[in-house]
Order: sequence, then C-alpha cells, then structure tokens
Amino acid sequence: MAGISAACALVDQSVSVTLLEKRPFLGGRAFSFVDGETGQEVDNGQHVYLGCCTAYTGFLQQLGISNRTMLQQRLRVPVVDNSGKVGVFSTAPLLPAPLHLLPSFLAFPHLNMRDKLRALSAIVRIHRINRVQRREELEALTFEEWLKKYGQSKRSCDVLWNLLTLPVLNDSISDVSAYMGIMAFQEGFLRERNSANIGYSRVGLTELISDAAKNYITHGGGHVLSGHTANNVIISNGNAYGVDIGSQVIPADAVVVAVPWDILPTLLPP
Repeated sequence: MAGISAACALVDQSVSVTLLEKRPFLGGRAFSFVDGETGQEVDNGQHVYLGCCTAYTGFLQQLGISNRTMLQQRLRVPVVDNSGKVGVFSTAPLLPAPLHLLPSFLAFPHLNMRDKLRALSAIVRIHRINRVQRREELEALTFEEWLKKYGQSKRSCDVLWNLLTLPVLNDSISDVSAYMGIMAFQEGFLRERNSANIGYSRVGLTELISDAAKNYITHGGGHVLSGHTANNVIISNGNAYGVDIGSQVIPADAVVVAVPWDILPTLLPP
C-alpha cells in the first residue's frame, strides 16, 4: 500500500497524481478474492495490524474507513501447544509499559522458570539498547544469533521469540536481522501499553481499501489507471520524465516507484 499512501499524501498537497496499478484493484498484497469452490470472499493471507502501526491506522482514518476495522482495547492472545495446554499473553490492567505484559509472561506455561529468567534478561537488554546507534552491528547478525549470544535456549526461541517475531515481521528469527527483531519488540511490545493490541478488517481487504483509496485520489483531482503495467521509467540526465506503459508514455515531473526491491532494477535504464 506504499504507492496508494504516497498518492493520497500528494493529493493532499494539491499535486496532480496519476497512480498506476497492474491489477484491476488497489491494495497490493492486501487483497481478497472469491474462492472458486465455496463462493466466499477470502483474504490473501490473514492480514492483521498492531496498535503500534500508527502510519497504517492514520491511513485508515485518512480514508475514513477506521469503522470497518476492529482493534483490541487490551491485548489478549491465547497460545495453545500440541497437547492442548493454554497460555495467554495479555495486558495487565494497571501496570505501565514496559511492565504491562510481565504478569502474563511469568504465568506463561510453555517455558520453565530458567528460560523465563533468561528471556527477561534479554527483554531488559532489548528495552535499553539504542538500536539506531548500533544499527550496523545489529544488521550484521540474525535475530536468532543475537538471542543465542545472550543465552536464549532453543525452546525459548521456538515458543517465545519466534512465536512473536513471525506474525509481526512475517519471517522467522533465523531470517530477520537483530536490528529488525529488536525494533519489533521495542515498538510492538515494550514502548506503550496498547502497542501490541491486534486489529483486523471486518470486511474483505479489497473491499476495505480499494474503492476508498480510489475515491480519495480521484476526488482530490488525481487519476487511477488500473490494469496497467509500468514497463520502465523514462530517465534523461538523471531526471525522471515519465513512465512507459506500452500503449503510451505518461509524462511526469517526478515518479514514485513503489514496487518490491527486486523489481525496481527492471524498470530503470541499465
């Protein structure tokens, strides 16, 4: 949704915007489709957001669609293992951040006390570390390597650290950098009481975003061209002058390219 967000922000500044989207709908990977067997609308993966995702919640408010989503007032997440044993991560009613999750963590049945104490030591370290100043060092390590460096067991990595990292960063602790892992815990679990509250759409993702974003852009004087693929960005003397979409060239004073990093080189001159 980076391209949509950029287009909406530019429209707010009275910039004449043309948004290109290769699919017939807006929303990027956050979309829904009709299942061929059941006829039901299904999301492309379960997309949720957290209370700390202030840019996203602000975007929902900008489009006027916050009422079509649900955000927990207080975090409560059951964690069930293969044997059926249930633990619950929840926010304590009276404790401030970063202590608000401590009671439910101490009662968490899937870790022994030794692992809990070691995990608490790592959590304190995460809370105190200045990740920006140490970014280069932290980017050179995976989050798993960093956790093991500070005494986290395989059990703890499996049932605690990966449990929380995977849904937040959409990848495991063995694949994300220590910088990203620490950022996720600082912003999502330690900074504010409501940071980890879980939100989701009450309607299909395409219904939530696509029409609202298109209406916002067009009512602001912009244009949306769906079903058009950008073949390349036209650049001369270091400046972008337009986008070639095959059937025509769309002239532009500036071009915002919101695509996956590996696609970008294919749109630029060699």
